[in-house]
Order: sequence, then structure tokens, then C-alpha cells
Amino acid sequence: MAKYVCPSCGAPFDGKKCRNCAYESFSEEIAHNLHVHKGEPLVIKDTTRKRVPYKDPFSCPGPRRETKKSAKITGLPKALLIIFLIIFLINVLTWVFAAIGDHADWPEPEPSAESVSLPLNGKTLFDDNRFTIIAQWQDGKSDSTYIPVYIINHTDKAYDFSSKNVTVNGFCLDDFSGLYAQVQPGETLESGLHFSDQGLQLANIAQIQQISFSLEATAFGKDYSVADSLDLGTFTLRGNAAADYIQSDMPGGQMLYSDETLTLSYVALWANDYDEKLEDMELVFCVENSSGNDLSIFDEQIQVNGETCDVSLWASVPANSKTLFTAYLYGINLDRPEDIESFIMDLNVCPEDGDGYLIENISVPINE
Repeated sequence: MAKYVCPSCGAPFDGKKCRNCAYESFSEEIAHNLHVHKGEPLVIKDTTRKRVPYKDPFSCPGPRRETKKSAKITGLPKALLIIFLIIFLINVLTWVFAAIGDHADWPEPEPSAESVSLPLNGKTLFDDNRFTIIAQWQDGKSDSTYIPVYIINHTDKAYDFSSKNVTVNGFCLDDFSGLYAQVQPGETLESGLHFSDQGLQLANIAQIQQISFSLEATAFGKDYSVADSLDLGTFTLRGNAAADYIQSDMPGGQMLYSDETLTLSYVALWANDYDEKLEDMELVFCVENSSGNDLSIFDEQIQVNGETCDVSLWASVPANSKTLFTAYLYGINLDRPEDIESFIMDLNVCPEDGDGYLIENISVPINE
């Protein structure tokens, strides 16, 4: 039994050199030889025994010790475990195959075409072996800014329905109205054609005389390409405007350009109550198309204060219509309308049939 304990690690110590941490008693000989441990001077500030038995303060690797191997599983328990697993797997597979067999006899689920009740006062807009479309509207008795539309899909494909050329009292308000619906095979869906109060106000429409719009049905393939596209025609609904009601032109429009078939006017800089910067606002224009062709109008270049900006403009203008459309000012990098000194547009006009042309240097008087 050791007579002493190591003052560094607390291991049994013979007074000369610790077998656990290599501590040596400090002597004059060691001091003269500048004993070091891995390049660092051995300094022991406190020789009081510490309760860290058999721990090397210098993290020296300890002696290699042989570990006992874990006892092997005897043959009998291991065999029982394998038998149990086999029985469990047989039961699981039996249940799975039985469930598959039962499901094979189940009838296919019937589409819930009756989940939506059709309106009693509806007007049938379209009806064939593919679709039935009914608007909750009675000609001459209805006057609303939202028209419920019911669509029944009789096909085995899903179709997306969208509106275009939505015209009220002769003003095309596609930018201020619309209908969009996704209808699954065999489904009856209630959607709606809505009109924003903003568009009706800008067009100065107080009473609805007539609404017309077209619907397109589109089916897409697995790769999102168009698999089928159908133009379902143009539908007309009569409003309940008074017999002596006269639809007046928009107040305050400023003409920007005019030729034989097209007149472009600036209507307003439109801002909602929550729009605080110019990039949140919209420029509203009106195009009167007196030709027999549908037109597309889009920007070639827009310059603000003499520099090309990211503001873009695009409008689809039906034949023989007045179309209100907007240009969003996102990307203008100005905070207030007062910061706009000049707003110059170069626009492309492209008829559906025929060659397009460019209108240059259209100045928009935003601050006037």
C-alpha cells in the first residue's frame, strides 16, 4: 500500500514520481534542470489533495486497458426472436393483401354535383354536353356589382374558367373586374363575376344598362401545357337602368394621342387610402378603339425625369370599345407625385389583324 497520495491528482504515490500523472516531488535538482512537461514548466500552485482521483491535469494519455467483450446472446433466445419476427411479418402481409382485395371491390366515388344548389332565378348562359353555366341574374331586374355564376363540368377533365372583355355600359373594365374558377370533373362550383367600385366610379357609371363578357375554358396537361382551350362565346346581361338614363363620358380626362381609329386619354393618378408612396399608386388611362380589330397596347420605353424606368404598361382593347386600364408605378423609385417632372411614353399598338405601329413621345401630365 502506498504511503503517500499524489498532491496533484490524489493517486497512490511513492514519494518520487506519480504513476498516474507523472508528478514529481519538487526538488532543488529539478529546479536546476528546469523540468518541463510537454514543453510547459511544471508549476503546482496548491499541493492540497484535490478530489479528482486518477485524473491527469495535463490530459496525458492513460495506460491502455483491455475491455471485456459483451456476452454473446445464447442460441435459444436468438432463435425465439427470429421466429417471433417471422410470425409478425406473416400477419402484417396477410392483413395488407386482404385490405387490397377489399378495396378492389369498392365502387368509384361519385362526383358531388348536387353539393351546390342552383339558383331559381338564374339565367342559363351556356349549356351543352361539356358545361352548363348559369348566372344568378334576371334581365332588367338586377343591378349589382357582383354576379354569382354557377359552372357544372360534365367532362372528365379539370378546367380553368376565366373572363375577358368585361364591358359595362360600353366601357371595358377588365382591369377592374373579372371571374376565375377551377372546376374539377363532374363538379358543380359557385363562382362569381365581380366589379370594383373603383372602375365603375372612374367610368362614371351610375346605373347599369348592359353587361357583356366572354368566358374561356382551359385544361392543362401534366407538364402544365395547354391540353384544351375553348372560347365559350360572349354573354349579355341587361341591367335595370332608367329608360332616360344617359351614360356620360368620364370627367376630367386629358387627351394624349388621337388618330383615325384610336384615342388615348389620361384619366387619373389613382391611390387607395393605404398607398403612401408613388410605387403603390396606379396611372389610369382610357383607350377608345373605333376600329373593327382587337388591339394590344404595350410600352416600348417609359422615361421618368429623363431616365428610363422599370414602369411597364399593357392593355388589351376590344374592337369598338372604350377600355379603362392601369399602369402600376412599382419601380419608379420616387416617393411623391411632386417628384415627377416629366413622364414620357413610347407605346406599341398592335392590331389582331394587321401590322402594328409605334407612338412616340407621349407626355403624361401627372402633376397638372
